[in-house]
Amino acid sequence: MRAGATSIGLLLAVGLVTSACAAPKPGPELHCRHPLATVGAADGLPPTLLAQLHPWMALHGERWNDTDSIMPGDLTASFLWAAHWNGDWMVAFRSGGIACCHDRFALFVPGGPGLRMVLPPSGAPDDFGDVTCKGLDAALDAYGTGR
Repeated sequence: MRAGATSIGLLLAVGLVTSACAAPKPGPELHCRHPLATVGAADGLPPTLLAQLHPWMALHGERWNDTDSIMPGDLTASFLWAAHWNGDWMVAFRSGGIACCHDRFALFVPGGPGLRMVLPPSGAPDDFGDVTCKGLDAALDAYGTGR
């Protein structure tokens, strides 16, 4: 009986190590005009992108501030999923505010030593507030590197 318990423990340990080394969790299945590959966990993002998101976004379930009362050091958004195509990355997130909460995405394109976040010009349509294929495709058409 003792050997059976040891074997079960060993199998559980091997299973935990195997699952920890598994590929990142896939994101939602999207059927957009641009063939997007999705990632459902922040661990699947490039390190240069993680470095830009970490100061303001909860990436691994950390507590984040979903109110209008933001204090220095508060995380103001929560990671939902990411998608990439042609070197561009879109990161969907939930942000707080008056009527908490809103789903949005940020677009990052190659630039400089890594990726740079795209900021649309003042008065441009807010494609970044639509996390459906319509918004993702519109943002890639307007600001992506493959346009």
